This record gives sequence, C-alpha cells and structure tokens, in this order.
Amino acid sequence: MKEKLIEFIKDNPGHKGRVIARELGLNKTEVNSLLYSSSEEFFQKEGGWHCINSKALVIDLPDIGWIDGESFDNSLPITEDVFDSALADVEVVFPQGGKVLLEAAARLLAFVNQLDAAGKFVTVDFRLTLDAFSYLDRIGFISLLAPRVQVLPERPEIPASDIYRDNSQSVVELDEICPSSPDTTIPKRLTERFLHHTGERYRQAAFTVFSELFGNVCEHSSTPIPGFAALQKYAGYGPHSPHIQIVVSDSGQGIVGTLEPVLSRYYPDVAGRYDLSSDQARAQLIREVLDKGSISQTGERARGLGLKRSQEYAVMYNADISVRQETFEVRLSYRDGELIGDSINSNLPRLHGTHVCFDFILDSKD
Repeated sequence: MKEKLIEFIKDNPGHKGRVIARELGLNKTEVNSLLYSSSEEFFQKEGGWHCINSKALVIDLPDIGWIDGESFDNSLPITEDVFDSALADVEVVFPQGGKVLLEAAARLLAFVNQLDAAGKFVTVDFRLTLDAFSYLDRIGFISLLAPRVQVLPERPEIPASDIYRDNSQSVVELDEICPSSPDTTIPKRLTERFLHHTGERYRQAAFTVFSELFGNVCEHSSTPIPGFAALQKYAGYGPHSPHIQIVVSDSGQGIVGTLEPVLSRYYPDVAGRYDLSSDQARAQLIREVLDKGSISQTGERARGLGLKRSQEYAVMYNADISVRQETFEVRLSYRDGELIGDSINSNLPRLHGTHVCFDFILDSKD
C-alpha cells in the first residue's frame, strides 16, 4: 500500500487522507494510519499530505563550513527563477556540519517567507545538521518562519529564542518589524548590545545607523511580510577578525523599486544617468543614494538620507556594508576612514526587498 501512496502523493501533493483513500479505492482508516506512522516518507502541510522526496525544487546549501550571504546566493538556482517555477514544493537542505552566519540566515528567512507568500510549499531540512538548527532556533529564525513552512525533523513547541531571549550579550535575536505597528524599542536594543562591545563613544553613531535602517523598513517596505533585524557578535573564525554583524531586512519593493517610478518626476537629471533595465545601473543608483542622499520617494530633500547617514557613520568604524536588492548586491569596505573595496554582484537569483548587512570590525581592545 505504501508504494501506491507514494506514487499518488508525488503526483498529487496536498490532499487529505480521506481524499487519497477515495481516489485509490482504499480503506480510509488504514491509509491514515500508514501516513501518520511513516514520518520518513510523508509529512503534512495545512492538513494535506506530501512526500518528503516528492517532485520538488531542491536547494542544497553549500557544504563549505560557514555559509555567508554570498555563498547562500550562489546556492540558489541560476537557470530557473524559484518564484516562477512550475514546481509547487521547494526544499532547502542544510549540509552536514553546516554553520550559518547571521547575514545568510537573514536572507534565507526572507527567501523562505517570500516563497510561502507566493503560494509555494516550503520545507527546511535540518536533519543532517542539528547544530545549525539549534543556532537558528536560538536566534529566532524558527519563530519568524511563516507558520505553514515545514521544518524537519520538527518545529519545537516552544522556540529556544522565546526561552533564552535577551540573556546573551553577544546576540539580539531576530525581531519582527511590522510597519503597521513597529516595535520602536528595536533600535535601542541593537544600540545597547552594540555598545557593550564597543563603548559609549559610539552611542550616537550606532543609534543613528540602527534607527535609520529601522525607519526605512517601516516607511518603505510596502508588503504584508514583516521585516526583521538582528545582531550577532563573532569572536573570529578562519581569516576573519572579531566583528559585530547587524542585519536589517524587508521583503518589499526594494530601494530601486521604490525610487524608479518617481525619478523622472523629481530627479530628471538622475533618471537621465541611469538605464535601470540593467543590474549595473540599478546598483550605481544605490551607490548614489549611499554617497549623496537627497533622493527620496516623495521628492523631499530632507528625506532619503537614511542610508547616507548610515554609510557616513560606518566610515567611523572599520566596516563592511552589503546592500542586497532584487537581483544584485552592492558591497563596500571601509578601513581607517577610507573606502578600500567597492564591488557589485549582478545577475543574482531573485530575492525581493532590501537586505542590509553591516560588519563592524572590532579592535583587539574591544
């Protein structure tokens, strides 16, 4: 009987047990009993049954030790847009022993929730690496996953982030940013945790950066999918020095998507410089927003300065900044107040919204 169920469910995912039994001419009680007792083969989403190895688009995260934002992007399909795929099921599989940086965790969380909002049935499979599951559960990743996303081996009844929230000086757990009712304490919590490692001399700079990024999500995300923010201090790994990583993400139109409809009306000179049909031009527009500010959705000069202020204060630190948009990313590196690295990654797999990551490199005395 199991073979019949596997064959049917692979081709017809999402049906309830009674429907499967009726279609196959089998006893409903026996079918349900087998489905519930065969967790290695079947799982439920919204009451419907699916095969764990059914027809699905499988995304294998890289087996490279630490997974960062770039390696996460590289693991996504290039030849097929996941959002437009004919396959309704998407499986994200963690490798054995994989470790996840906060930047990658933020992109994965946004990606999975966007797929769920697009009607995909998503499974995140941690069965090969319970360490990665424990970390992501601890920082709030599991609790912010859309409710119908399947977690393997299983979702905890009480997320670890609910149990241990705010008890570590190295972490600010992923906090939801809901534009309709924003938690205005988030920038303050990020600032206080940051200052614990850097000292009071950076209070104004840190609070400005976090407040501006938080405000951008609240004002411009334009999506029912909540944004989020988090912080993680790293003691150093491989060639990387100790640093503090902060992420602020949303799943909205993105900076370019927000500005593009108003450029010709409010900023005709800017519109004339950029053919926004290309990733390179769109990335250069982001650079102008970072460098000059004064570009906003409303055309008001005092608006649109959030990213510029954040960038200006980041120069005070040794900092790396990444701004990930729909299909491209801008990366900047500052050391001793000077820009030493400037790169654009284009033609990336689609990820809606704006995903900003700051890496603040710590001095040995911090």
